[in-house]
Amino acid sequence: NSYDVHWLISNNNREFSRKFSYERLMANALDIPELGKNAFTLNFSDALVLACFHRAGHYAQSGDRLIWLYDIHLLCEKLSREESVSFSNTAKELEIVQLSQDAIRTAQSWFGTSLNPALISFLNEQPQDETSSAYLQPGRAAGIKNRAYLELRNLSTLSERVAYVFQNLFPPPAYMRWRYGEKRKAVLPWLYFRRLMDGASILFK
Repeated sequence: NSYDVHWLISNNNREFSRKFSYERLMANALDIPELGKNAFTLNFSDALVLACFHRAGHYAQSGDRLIWLYDIHLLCEKLSREESVSFSNTAKELEIVQLSQDAIRTAQSWFGTSLNPALISFLNEQPQDETSSAYLQPGRAAGIKNRAYLELRNLSTLSERVAYVFQNLFPPPAYMRWRYGEKRKAVLPWLYFRRLMDGASILFK
């Protein structure tokens, strides 16, 4: 089996993870008795919120993947009216209305998703400009720049911003060797220099 373990709810945006917190999700989680008394999963409205944001967070580099869109399609068809209203309210609170609308419309274009009136009403809303919509710009360079901008914008102190920049410029050696497929420790200085040059080319592209 393979496991994808995250330190945060979303590895694309810390502010989203703070607001859409583990404690909040667990308070509304659903039991899975077939897997045991300690097995839980997200309720349908929270699952749709996460699915829409997850798709947006990877869109710049990965584009659309049918497996993600199909998840969104299934969740939309599963939602009751009350769950759809809850989803809409959460999307507004987290300021991800535009990217959620885009995700649902794209899934519907592929799978002919049947939407209840509450979700149709959500799609017809005209949200104000949301910074999160920048995630929908295609291209690896745009994705990296937008992600960094949104992260830095939401960090409250200079020390947090400096730490964020340092962590991204100088990640642990084990990650660098994995990232560049290099086992030799002696070439680490070159790998860090290469990362700095790659970052500069993206920033000023």
